[in-house]
Amino acid sequence: MHINADYFVNFADAHAKQIPDPTLVYHFGELFNNTVMKQFATYLYALDGKEKYLLGDGGNGHLHQFYMEMIAYPSLKTLVPKAPQPLESWFPDLQVITLRSEEGSAKGLFLGAKAGTNDESHNHNDVGNFVLYVNGLPALIDIGVGTYTKDTFGPHRYDIWTMQSQWHNTPT
Repeated sequence: MHINADYFVNFADAHAKQIPDPTLVYHFGELFNNTVMKQFATYLYALDGKEKYLLGDGGNGHLHQFYMEMIAYPSLKTLVPKAPQPLESWFPDLQVITLRSEEGSAKGLFLGAKAGTNDESHNHNDVGNFVLYVNGLPALIDIGVGTYTKDTFGPHRYDIWTMQSQWHNTPT
């Protein structure tokens, strides 16, 4: 869930700063005939640096370069770069909500919150977790996930501090 620039909501093991592959986002926009997603791909493309893709330095090497130059790039040039910044997004199956004080803008407040249950696959015990951004910049954050080790997927998973509720922004 996009917040602003390269900031994304980072519940569980997601990273707060990232730029998703614009070609993948564009591909899904094409697949679902979704203009908003294609405009977001154009936004990400501009944010990530066009030259990276045209020179073949990003993504999956030559196939990625071919896709960018032959299919995605000509279309990306014709679209207006725009990040989808809805006033509210509710994902009932995930029990996740995002709210912003100004639709279509990073200005003001942005809140992302997670409800639901801790009884889910690959859980981080982070139900109740939230992030707050002000004018597109982090104010209250989740510190994110550590480096995965063999213990991450073993019986001592919840001995790891990043897998415990108190290390996320959960109410106690």
